[in-house]
Amino acid sequence: MGSANRAGSVSKTPGKGPRRVLLLLMLLPLLMLLALNVVRPEDGAWPLTAALAVCAVAGFGLVRSATPAAAGWLVSLTTVVLFAAGPEVALRLAGYRHDVQGGIQFGYPRPELFTQFERDPELFWALPRTLEGVNRQGFIGSDWVLPKPAGVTRLVFFGDSCTQQGFPEGVAAYLRQGGDGEYDAINLGVSGYTSYQGRVLAGRWSEGLEPDVSLIYFGWNDHWLAWGEPDAEKAARYRTTGALTAFIDASRVGQWIAERRMPRPESPTDRPRVSQTEYRQNLTEIGRTVAGEGSRVVLITAPASHRRLGVPDRLVQMGQARDTASVLELHDAYNAIVREVAADQGWELLDLAAEADRLPDPQEMFLPDGIHFTRSGLHWIASRIAEHVGGDPSS
Repeated sequence: MGSANRAGSVSKTPGKGPRRVLLLLMLLPLLMLLALNVVRPEDGAWPLTAALAVCAVAGFGLVRSATPAAAGWLVSLTTVVLFAAGPEVALRLAGYRHDVQGGIQFGYPRPELFTQFERDPELFWALPRTLEGVNRQGFIGSDWVLPKPAGVTRLVFFGDSCTQQGFPEGVAAYLRQGGDGEYDAINLGVSGYTSYQGRVLAGRWSEGLEPDVSLIYFGWNDHWLAWGEPDAEKAARYRTTGALTAFIDASRVGQWIAERRMPRPESPTDRPRVSQTEYRQNLTEIGRTVAGEGSRVVLITAPASHRRLGVPDRLVQMGQARDTASVLELHDAYNAIVREVAADQGWELLDLAAEADRLPDPQEMFLPDGIHFTRSGLHWIASRIAEHVGGDPSS
């Protein structure tokens, strides 16, 4: 009887061949993830790799054991690995990524680009520090020297992609050539930023940067149409915390679920990202914050070539505006607010928008979108700002 029972038990135990197949199935996600960690680290996941490695070690031990219990544990462990880790690894292999908040969307950056930025709970996104030309603080330019060196006049630039293009360093270079002391430039401009993000940056960095002159250049993204909600309303939803948010952040499966539960809007709303009232408040708050650190405040109207060369249809096709006429109308209105805030607060104004309308050849200064600058345009704006900063502010 005892021999029969032992024979029956042995007959129910899977042979080494099936057990090795189970082990191979368990190893596949681990090997694929290891390759991703090396070849495409942005899609890899070392914590998951470590967990799968532990499972693989356990699997090796179970394969070596010939007991029925070990075989059952091996089947269970393989099933858990394949069904729990398999979809995660497959989505990472496919390069799938989704906005971690499941629905945060802008005309720029588009959702497929949004995932390439670093997440910031207040700014929404920031430049990845791994990108060439981005400093350790996450902005264009060389690493900042903190605290500010003695004898240096520090220029701090708040703005969007026009500022990110790089004219701030050109301003400092022009001023240094003038031989009137040492200057450095801190470029806080990031593509897609509005005055909402400028207000956040002013509160975050003004004290540490010790600005001598703060130059504030916004407007374009502020009056572009909002996708979903305006920036200030997005902010409350974006700053969520807890286990669910952590899961969505870390897991492509979580992102896939979030995308289906909270689909992206297919078209923009009829509201701007920053209303005219909010724009006025944001500019005022940025100015007061930097002025509180002893800085000169210079507001700059955003120049364009649209009035003379026309508004490109692509801006409407991208969902930034309802029609080309509204681009002109709103941009004029937001520039008017810049002038009014400067006058109300007694701050300096550099009216580049008015100057651009008098340029002899706007096509030489602006790229085809009529917003961003050519190399000649960057020289023009840098020289004009340098003249203003280095000259008599009242003139």
